[in-house]
Amino acid sequence: MALRSRKTVKEPVQEPVQEPVQEPVQEPVQEPVQEPVQESVQEATPKTQAVSTKKCAPTPAVSQNGPMQLVLESLENTIPQVPFGTLPIVKPNQGSLVCDGRDLGKVIEFTLLSYNSKYAITPNENNAPSNLCAFSYDNEVLADGVTSVASHIEFLVSEGYAKATSKMYLELVGIIDDTEFDSEEIGNMVVLSLSPQSVKQFFRYRLQTTAKIAMGKIPDFDGANAAKMTVTARKQTFGTNTFTIMSFQNL
Repeated sequence: MALRSRKTVKEPVQEPVQEPVQEPVQEPVQEPVQEPVQESVQEATPKTQAVSTKKCAPTPAVSQNGPMQLVLESLENTIPQVPFGTLPIVKPNQGSLVCDGRDLGKVIEFTLLSYNSKYAITPNENNAPSNLCAFSYDNEVLADGVTSVASHIEFLVSEGYAKATSKMYLELVGIIDDTEFDSEEIGNMVVLSLSPQSVKQFFRYRLQTTAKIAMGKIPDFDGANAAKMTVTARKQTFGTNTFTIMSFQNL
């Protein structure tokens, strides 16, 4: 139809005005407005959807309702604070795990039942008298139920201990399932005493396990399985000091 209109327009001499008005004006307007604009919108829409899908997909796997909840959180303080001397205490020493002076070996299998925080308010100096150290279960009031943690730190500073601070410890209450060396404690309830360095290892275990479960890297594994763990004594050097800490792994 466009070719026919051009032939009929060229014969009359006084009709050049119709050529630029009808054909040249209509054709350039239709091409840039209708075809290129629609194509650019159609191409951009799938790309936008693809990007948003990649960013949002991992989020539900980690947390669907707010901040990520770490495994074993429900076991905190499920058993009241165990008075000192009630249960055998397991501590790391010289590259091994020792229970009341008896060597259990480097590795044990352990089922966690409860864990409790304990804070040592200390002068933070090796040569300070031991009677200056105090303890708290909430990092607010000392075990005496009267003195605040802040006031005791102020007292230590006034005594010349400028590095006085509060350090977090953990007590893990649970069952020893197996030991490297023969032990009468297998099947018994004990307390694992964690130093501040071992506390970091325990938190790392909870964090790593939570992430692995969320990403599906541990098949048939959930938060309840995390209570069963392997505890390993490991030597660590900090400056000129070498000490033994506990590390934790999934069974």
